[in-house]
Amino acid sequence: MFNVLTSYLDNGLKILLKRIPEQKTISCGVWFNQGSKNEDSTNNGISHLAEHLMFKTKSKNSSLTMQEHIEELLSYGAQYNGATTKDYTCFYIDGLSKYFDKIIETLSYMVINKEEITDDILENEKLIVLREAESYLNSSSQIGERVGQALWGDYSYGQLTIGKIEIIKKITANMLNNLIRTAYVPENATIVIVGNLDYDNALDRIVEYFNKWSDNQSISTFKGVLENNPGIYVNNKFSGDRSTIGIGFSSYSAKDSRCRYVDILKNILVKPGSNLFREIREKRGLVYSLNGFTTSLSVIGYTGLAFSANNDLMCEIIKYIIDEISSLKNGNIAEEMLKKMKRIKETSLLYSLESTSAQLMTIGKSAICGSIFLLEEEVRELNKITVDDIRAVASDIFSTEKLCMAVLGNCDIDKIIPLLEF
Repeated sequence: MFNVLTSYLDNGLKILLKRIPEQKTISCGVWFNQGSKNEDSTNNGISHLAEHLMFKTKSKNSSLTMQEHIEELLSYGAQYNGATTKDYTCFYIDGLSKYFDKIIETLSYMVINKEEITDDILENEKLIVLREAESYLNSSSQIGERVGQALWGDYSYGQLTIGKIEIIKKITANMLNNLIRTAYVPENATIVIVGNLDYDNALDRIVEYFNKWSDNQSISTFKGVLENNPGIYVNNKFSGDRSTIGIGFSSYSAKDSRCRYVDILKNILVKPGSNLFREIREKRGLVYSLNGFTTSLSVIGYTGLAFSANNDLMCEIIKYIIDEISSLKNGNIAEEMLKKMKRIKETSLLYSLESTSAQLMTIGKSAICGSIFLLEEEVRELNKITVDDIRAVASDIFSTEKLCMAVLGNCDIDKIIPLLEF
C-alpha cells in the first residue's frame, strides 16, 4: 500500500508527504512554479540565476548566514542542491531520517523570507553562472533544448533554461528581488518530503518553520505557448568535421496519460537492441552513441533522438532514421520488442523506488504539473501498455508536420532537409 498525505498551511503552502518506513534516509524539497517558461527576451536566465542566489542570501528568520547553515548541514552528512527547469525551480536536501529536524529547518532558511540581493552578491555569482552558461553553450549537451527551440521558437518553453549570455549580463539586483517577492511565495510553492518520517512530527515541523513565510500574492508571468510551425535550428559555429543533430516531434504534456507511451516508443526507436541501433551502430558503425529524449512538461511535450557523427555520413544516417520512424508510424512494432522495452523501463522504475531522492523529484515535478505521480502507480500502469497503444501514439506524433531538427555543426543542411519527408 502506498499513498501521499496532502495538506496545506494557512499561508497557501501545499504539503506532500510520503512515508517509507523501511528507509533510513529522508529527502525534503520545495518546488516553485517558476522556470524559464515564465521568462521573455528581457530576462531569459533569471530563474536559474535566482536559484543560485538563494544559497547566498540570508534568511530574515535566522541570525546565521546561509553559508553557516549549509556548513552545519554538511556536518550531519546531508547533501543539498537546487535545480531550474522550464517548468519549475526546486531546492532539496537528502540526509538521514534521524536528522530530519535539522534538514527541514535548513530548508526553510534556504527559501523563505530572504534578505534582498545586493549588487556585490549578484555580480560575484553572476560570474559563476556566466561560466556555466559558456560551458553549456560550447557543448553538445544543449541539443535537446535546441530541439525544443526549433519546435516552439525563442519564446516561453522554447528558451534555454540557462539563459542567453548577453541577457544574463544585464539582469539587475532589482529584477531578481522583484522575482523573488512575486514568485517565491507560499501559494506558488509545494513542499515534498519522502522517506522514514512520522506524519505528525513532519507536519509540526513544517508549521514551525514555514508558517513564518509571508503570505504574499504570486504574480504569474507565464504567457502560454505560441502557435508555431516546427522548424530547424542551426548553429554552424561548431567547427570540425563532426556535427550533432537532434530530431524531435511535439508530443503530450505530463498530464496526458499517453506520455508514458511516448517514453516506451522512444526506447523502441533508439535503445540498444532496437532496429535502428543495430543498423547504424552495431552493423554499420556510423555513430558511436544514439540517445533518445522525452520531455513532458506541464502543458506541452516533445520527444526525439540525438546523435553525433562525421559530416560526410549525415545523409546516410538520416535516411536510416527516417526509414525506421516511418516503419514505426506504419505500425511495425513487434510484441516481443514492446515486452523488452517494458522490462527495461520497469527495471529503471524499481531502481528509482529504492531512492528517496528519486521519488522526491518525481513527486515534486508532477505536483507542479498539476497531478501526484507515484512510481508504484507507474509500474502498475506500465504493465497495461499494449502494442496497439504504442502504434496509436506512433501514428499520431510521427508526422512531417510535427517534426523539427536542431543542428550543431557545419554539415550540409541543404542535402539533409529533403530527406526528412516520410
